[in-house]
Amino acid sequence: MVNMNKNKHTLSAADLMPTGELAEKILRDRSHQLARGDESDSAKSQSLIDYICIRVSKNEQYGIPYHFAKEVKVDCPITAVPNTLDFVAGVINWRGHLLSILDLKRYFQLEHHQERQNTFIIIVAAAGMTAGLLVDSIDGQATYDQASLLAPWSSGTNIKPDYLYGLHQGKVGIINIKNILVDAKARLSSKEE
Repeated sequence: MVNMNKNKHTLSAADLMPTGELAEKILRDRSHQLARGDESDSAKSQSLIDYICIRVSKNEQYGIPYHFAKEVKVDCPITAVPNTLDFVAGVINWRGHLLSILDLKRYFQLEHHQERQNTFIIIVAAAGMTAGLLVDSIDGQATYDQASLLAPWSSGTNIKPDYLYGLHQGKVGIINIKNILVDAKARLSSKEE
């Protein structure tokens, strides 16, 4: 019950506070509910990961978690490197360093009949390595919860399951950048020997 004994021109905020045991119990219960809601929202937001939505071919959508991405370059000239593996598109000068560019379409052994209209390169870093990933297009961004990812494809594709964390909404393969860079380095090292 609100205390309304004073003149309404001289009321303070304290005068408008509910009084009585029932009102205090309701306020205590509400504050506990709000506190629990904040904790669960905070835990939920910590498990959410933002990613860049990319297309590697007409029908293949993937995601690159933002924490691996350093920069996006559009229509950057790529210099071809002779006698290297098929999936190496070439190199670019990135901030004064030669940076290898991996063509994800070839890396994943996807069909690549059509020529690219534009070149989109996403500079990524993981496991002490930095490289560029050549993709067909960038479609925006989205967010996933690691616990809700579906298992990666197990058949019908040449993509190794350890290249993906899993599938977001059953259709976007979330790329494990660290595993791709480690594997690419090993494949390139074995070619040199």
